[in-house]
Amino acid sequence: MNNRERLLRISQILQERSNEKHSITGREIADLLQKEYGTKASRNTIGGDITTLQKCGMDIAVVRGTQNHYAYVGRIFDQAELKLLIDAVKASRFITRSKSKELVQKIGRLAGPDKDQLARYTEVENRVKNGNKKLFLIIDAIHEAIGHHRQISFKYYRFDARKHKVFLHEGRPYLFNPFFLVWNGEYYYLLGSYGNHPDTVASFRIDRIDGVPEILETKRHPMPKGFNPEQFINGTIHMFGSAEQQAEWVELLCENRTANGIIDRFGLETEMEPCDAEHFRAKVFVVPTSVFYGWVFGFGGKVKILSPEKAVREFREMVEKVREN
Repeated sequence: MNNRERLLRISQILQERSNEKHSITGREIADLLQKEYGTKASRNTIGGDITTLQKCGMDIAVVRGTQNHYAYVGRIFDQAELKLLIDAVKASRFITRSKSKELVQKIGRLAGPDKDQLARYTEVENRVKNGNKKLFLIIDAIHEAIGHHRQISFKYYRFDARKHKVFLHEGRPYLFNPFFLVWNGEYYYLLGSYGNHPDTVASFRIDRIDGVPEILETKRHPMPKGFNPEQFINGTIHMFGSAEQQAEWVELLCENRTANGIIDRFGLETEMEPCDAEHFRAKVFVVPTSVFYGWVFGFGGKVKILSPEKAVREFREMVEKVREN
């Protein structure tokens, strides 16, 4: 083993076996070099190599004594931050179980000697995981298309009661102008406009895209003027609008105690105006689907739909169906 390789191995040993709470002696490093890499090194040589690593920017703490103790203390993430990353990976539904396990192991290695303990800290109970193993390839392709301002083409599907794929758009590929990806709640969404209708914005769930999208040579159209991404996300993605449905303004009459619920769902920018001592009116930009109506129903009559008339009628019909059932 030459000097450069020995420096690299010592660096690896320090990063994998030491941190602020766990130091390692020069003798222990020498033993590991001999056992794992078949090379001999004196404690003086190791001390000199560590000084070199420090000069190169490695943050290594040294406690001098009859046996010097060394610890790598330059980690980018502390343990609490790594726990959060592992929590996010385990809780994410769009990451498959196998990829989730792989990512957790990689994140754990960033913790050094605490990696095994860190991996046991969090379990997400009964979390349903996605089975689409091509998700990362799909996301990479979309990022590439966005970065190069290209249109993409893909097929999109839903499941029927027999768990069979049913392709939308009569089975034909969508021509799409990708704007950006949104990780909202438990899913990734693609936001953009249709290739032949650049002013019509839509969203697609990444895990429902069939295969890796084709990146086309044609330049994508820019976002429509006046398009508000946050408003679109709150009104469409939160309410599970389909690819073909469009958001619209809906006016609500709300009791004052529902204000937190309105703001939690649609944000602080929501237009809200008091109309009497106990009520306020709110205007929300939303796809009026059964999911939205169910959300309104969940307030137990404390939120009422005022307009448009079509939304009022559909909500009444849904409530009547619930009553009949």
